[in-house]
Amino acid sequence: MDREATLRKACTWIEKAAGEGVGLVCFGETFAPAYPVWTCRTNGASFDDPDQKRAHALYLDQSVEIASHLDGVLECAADNKCAVVLGVAERDGHTIYCSRVMISAQGE
Repeated sequence: MDREATLRKACTWIEKAAGEGVGLVCFGETFAPAYPVWTCRTNGASFDDPDQKRAHALYLDQSVEIASHLDGVLECAADNKCAVVLGVAERDGHTIYCSRVMISAQGE
């Protein structure tokens, strides 16, 4: 659950794929910052649990604000002339949405 590290990892894969001639790279649901797998492996419904509150707070903190966190991926897509479909946990205030961002090979 490290947004910046995950987005750098996406750029590494975009560069590698583009180097092999790939024109479209797709990443799965909530690739950035991570899939909230802890909810399936812990008592994720226990909202008053301090551990759950800490995990959710970190997830909210590391979630993606599309207008401000994706500049590096946009640049990477343009530099490599590679379209990207990126699954993100999108933050809007205190709400998180599972979103899919489509980036053209021109980085738009």
